[in-house]
Amino acid sequence: MAEPRKILIVAPYWRDPQHLGSVRVERFLRWLGATGVQLVIVAGGEDGVRRDEPWGTLLTVADPLRIYREPAPAAATGRPRSRLLRWLAYAVLSPDPGILWARRACKHPLLLEHCRGVDLVLASGFPDSVHVAAAHLAERCNARLVVDLRDGWLDEPMKPLLRHSPLRRWREGRVERRILRQAAAIFVTSNPWRRLLVERLPFTAEKTRVLTNAYPAGCTPDLAPASPQRPQQRPLTLLYAGRIYTSRAERRIEQLLAPLLAGLRTGAAVRRLLFVGNLGQPELDELASWQPAFAEFGCEIASRAAVPRAAALELMRQADGLLLLSSSHASIPAKLFDYLCAGRPILALCPASSAVAELAPQLRQMFCLDYSSAQAAPGIAAFIAACRDGCPGDLPARFDEAQLKPIFLAGLGFKS
Repeated sequence: MAEPRKILIVAPYWRDPQHLGSVRVERFLRWLGATGVQLVIVAGGEDGVRRDEPWGTLLTVADPLRIYREPAPAAATGRPRSRLLRWLAYAVLSPDPGILWARRACKHPLLLEHCRGVDLVLASGFPDSVHVAAAHLAERCNARLVVDLRDGWLDEPMKPLLRHSPLRRWREGRVERRILRQAAAIFVTSNPWRRLLVERLPFTAEKTRVLTNAYPAGCTPDLAPASPQRPQQRPLTLLYAGRIYTSRAERRIEQLLAPLLAGLRTGAAVRRLLFVGNLGQPELDELASWQPAFAEFGCEIASRAAVPRAAALELMRQADGLLLLSSSHASIPAKLFDYLCAGRPILALCPASSAVAELAPQLRQMFCLDYSSAQAAPGIAAFIAACRDGCPGDLPARFDEAQLKPIFLAGLGFKS
């Protein structure tokens, strides 16, 4: 298999710095930069724009639904603003509303012009319509297809229709199988994701590779942050980064706050819980409803709007402890890698058999508790003690970019 000479990356959300997929695609660009390959990215934005970038060529195609548009982070999540409109859009458009952008991009004259000479098409999802577009373009260019599936499509689906409609699951299952059969390589972000996919579609076994997310640039196992000394009498602040409500209906705020409150009842002292992210009004209202219960123990619940990633990392370092909530069995939240580099104790509330729980034995600074367990209070107390006294941290080398880059390049067909 010849090494690729020109790669087309389909990433409609790439211009949104708040989108988690943007961080992953930027990492791919760094890794590909030293290979000498010609790179083209097609993204959402003003229609028909071509721009030279240090890494290659950026093409933008307008989205009929204005999901992917010029920097507007609130609109770049692939979700119509109204819940009713969102439900209707997902009900009518398969696999998701982004399919209208995908269809338009696949026929756009500017993109078709730059498809000449492409021998590999790479798509990094979510949304799943990204892979539909990439598969079509790969066929048109007679190019190999590489699918960065990241998390599951039909495994632990986030879209309610896939969870509750057998007909929708059957329809999207046919699309998924066709695309994954076409793919030369498939990337997923954890071993559980790979197990679920291979058990369901055995033909994917030989071409599916685990490519986790990575530590932030500049953070390596050789530079593991020390947990600095803190004044023993300083009140503790615990920080939660990101949204609380997600497309996973099983994820609820009480899974985080109820165990913390139980810990406070045992005498653990925390002065402040700080939530940093693009929280919606329902999330803010829910936090406010918990405030009286926490106030009884002298603990304030505060929130702050999302900040750029570098500023968020600094806030993590300034906190005494970090809070993680995951309701998925297979996903490793991307922010966990930022948390690890902050050098603070981490309280991870997640299912007992999850991918996050599998990591716990490798991370001395992570206190992992099953949020469904009634026995969380002792673990909360141990976490609070570590926040107060400090604890050593681990940065496993397998999440370093130096370890992940060869996995990625091999999947694309580059020789070591």
